[in-house]
Amino acid sequence: MILCPRGAARRRYRQWPILKSLEPWLGRFQVNYMEYHSEIDRRRIDALLEPTHLLQGGKALHPHRGEFCYLARSALPAGSVHARIEITPPRL
Repeated sequence: MILCPRGAARRRYRQWPILKSLEPWLGRFQVNYMEYHSEIDRRRIDALLEPTHLLQGGKALHPHRGEFCYLARSALPAGSVHARIEITPPRL
């Protein structure tokens, strides 16, 4: 059991609604740098940015803590070196 000050756990979960409310604008940025505080939030952030961005780098600092940088798909032209290094899975 982890003890925390009254309301601290509830405040932490307010980040997702704020980020979700910014969804219409997130695709306009070339780079999005995100910090997460739970595995659920990490997966939500991935799903939120997946249509417009690729994971460029980051690190998991601890379980449920990390930071990631997402790069806009539009920033990688189809013929660029970075676009060509992708190994796509075979079609089934």
